[in-house]
Amino acid sequence: MADKHESAYGHSALVEARIEIGFFPNDLMPELLELNQEWSAPLRTTPIIPSNNTSPAAYVIYYKPGTSMEDNISFFVRPPDGPNRPYTIEDAARNVLASGKTVEDISVEWKTLDARKVGPGGYKRQNGFSSHNLLCLP
Repeated sequence: MADKHESAYGHSALVEARIEIGFFPNDLMPELLELNQEWSAPLRTTPIIPSNNTSPAAYVIYYKPGTSMEDNISFFVRPPDGPNRPYTIEDAARNVLASGKTVEDISVEWKTLDARKVGPGGYKRQNGFSSHNLLCLP
């Protein structure tokens, strides 16, 4: 089951490592959640945010020098798709990595994610796009 602790990025790390991920059928999920409730309840400090079905307001593609283009990583900022919905940062598989109520909130998360990816020994920014000046990366 997915780890919903706000400081865990296990799913993203597995995707980046090209490890295949599967989920149990929906009819088994209530039983699995109940069996794991003692372990997971204290870790669930933030609600589960579904992905937005909107066109990206920003995107970025990262690559690691010396690796295949298949190893590139893409992230997208999607605006809210309804009232009381947050902005989201999603990976290429539509997993929500971060959310924010306003474009200002999500821009902080966006720049934090970028800073974790780009740096000595890290990924290089290949290209990107932003329709909002707060989402432009340096």
